[in-house]
Amino acid sequence: MNEYICKSILLILCVSVGSLLTAQAVERNLKGEIDRTDQQRIDVNLKYGSLLVRSHELATIRYEAIITCTGKDADKARELAERVEITVNESYTYIQIDARVSDEKKSRIARFFQQVDPFDNSKIDVQLTIWVPRDIELRADLKYADAVIETDLKRLEIDQSHGYTTAQQIINRMEYTGDFGRLTIDSVADMEANLNFSDLEARRVGRMELTSKGAEVDIGSVDQIEIQSLRDELMISQANQIRSSASMSRSRIDLIVTSAEISVSNGSLEIGAIDESCERVAIDMKRADLRVQTGHNQFSLSMDLDGTEASFPKDLAASLEKEEFPETGRRAITYKGSASPIINISGLNGRCDIFTD
Repeated sequence: MNEYICKSILLILCVSVGSLLTAQAVERNLKGEIDRTDQQRIDVNLKYGSLLVRSHELATIRYEAIITCTGKDADKARELAERVEITVNESYTYIQIDARVSDEKKSRIARFFQQVDPFDNSKIDVQLTIWVPRDIELRADLKYADAVIETDLKRLEIDQSHGYTTAQQIINRMEYTGDFGRLTIDSVADMEANLNFSDLEARRVGRMELTSKGAEVDIGSVDQIEIQSLRDELMISQANQIRSSASMSRSRIDLIVTSAEISVSNGSLEIGAIDESCERVAIDMKRADLRVQTGHNQFSLSMDLDGTEASFPKDLAASLEKEEFPETGRRAITYKGSASPIINISGLNGRCDIFTD
């Protein structure tokens, strides 16, 4: 019995390898140029491939698509290549470029008795490059496709599933929706991001609204940010103003400059430093771990703790004022080192550690 199974597995492997070795590829090139008015944005729909956006000095839109189709034989590859089309639609407000794969033509009987070929390694790859004037508006709907943006844009909207986007130029306004995606961006003035099991890396952000689940986020510096987080890994090097609500997430903010209003539950938050010019830091923690390193002792602290352990450096502990409420189990802890920054912490069933250096 074991010998029979081994021979069967060996036969399947041999057939699979043979199928891979006989796979054929067919390539097609499609090009076009489109006149554009100042009122028209660019919409791109792409599935299976990559999008490259570059700038040129012309007022027109140029595109070039390199279509590579692989099939189990030459006829299959050729049939796939013929089904890929680049279509252009226009209106007063937009120019739409679609990389479409038409359905395979089959009779009703063939569709009814359609069988899945386990050795059919057919593949479609569309490498679409478009050249646009600088500072225009661009929208892209990407499925199993990557994007590289190599020009400054006035507005960029991307809805991406299973792919990565890189934008190393200056973007004025960006909206990104990622589903198992990854976004790397250099500089954006105004941004809205919705991440579902996706990654975001940004070096410089002006204003941001972030809604994320199961995401990894790494931001260099941000002027103003609002966060709704669930089961994320969040890292911010510097935030001037931040409002955040996080559940089951791990967050770290290296420096808070102006103000912060943070809610964290069933997770952890680490603050590396609070600028002495900061106005106020308010933290509401529930069943969470909190570590705050101010970098100095020139601040005022007000803590309302219920079932939360707290620790302080020795020089600060001697100056604390404490009040116990045995009937409720609450503790109030205050410290007055200076008028600002004002740090308010409300804790329920967690742990809070305060450090000054």
